[in-house]
Amino acid sequence: MTTTAAATPAPVDPYQVLKGFASLRKLAGAYPAGHPMIEQKVREVDEAVQEHLRTNPVFRIEMIHGNVFLDGVSFSRDPQANNQIILELANLGVDSIHIHEGVVPDELRAVAEFLWQLKEGPHTESIAEQLIARNVRHISLGTLVPLDTRWRAQPYLLSFGERGDPQSAPRPAAQAQRSRHGRTGGSGAVA
Repeated sequence: MTTTAAATPAPVDPYQVLKGFASLRKLAGAYPAGHPMIEQKVREVDEAVQEHLRTNPVFRIEMIHGNVFLDGVSFSRDPQANNQIILELANLGVDSIHIHEGVVPDELRAVAEFLWQLKEGPHTESIAEQLIARNVRHISLGTLVPLDTRWRAQPYLLSFGERGDPQSAPRPAAQAQRSRHGRTGGSGAVA
């Protein structure tokens, strides 16, 4: 008896959605609302998004150091070819786009218009508040903040020792040696 595994659909290309938002943004700035070119691009982006949302509850795109991640997995193919799109969004302060189940074409259109107007200058409201004011409930835009993970805390500072008090905590060798010999200076060498 032979069993066939269900074919897993190929993931939707996140660059297609990023290019769609970049194009929609420019179209929203060049044409009035409802223009056929805008509507065609909204349909294209919506089709790609809905295809992904059929098998996933969220379509998460992150752009980190020029690389694109789809749902946390690197999706970089040719970073040079798509660098302009990533740079455009990064210059607007957008490094992350999350699209949730239930998104409708009007929300995609509203986000494109928002991205066009975002370049006009600083706003007093957060991006989330501005999107909610435009009836966008299923799309969030974000900026990723770099986190420096190079530092390390000294383990003895984080431990309270076996008895649960700081006095029983392990101490660095130099400190233990000084307290044993009653010295606070010198080389600390033991003869």
